[in-house]
Amino acid sequence: MGINYEGFERSRQDPRVLTVFRDWSRCMAERGYSYGAPGDALKDPRWGAAAAPSADGIATATADVECKARVNVVGIWFTVESAYEQELIRQRLPELTAAKAANDAMLAVAASVTATGA
Repeated sequence: MGINYEGFERSRQDPRVLTVFRDWSRCMAERGYSYGAPGDALKDPRWGAAAAPSADGIATATADVECKARVNVVGIWFTVESAYEQELIRQRLPELTAAKAANDAMLAVAASVTATGA
């Protein structure tokens, strides 16, 4: 599993992220919307069927952005996910270093072939 995907998945289960999602959900409920997490609003099937944004869709998106800012969804989630990714990088540094060396070697061969035209 890729570091970015694993970090993302771990962050979605982290208590700090779950708390900020609940705070976001409460904020949305105060505005008349019932979503458990930010991704739920994005995946609402009503938005995929319309050819153009509806007034309800725009109002929902506006509330989503306002609630994300109010409870700091982006800041908290980014911080938590980044911490998981940094830890995964630290744990897998030998593997990542070897992959970089292999990529560098392939690039050197490609540059050599390009330079000689062969």
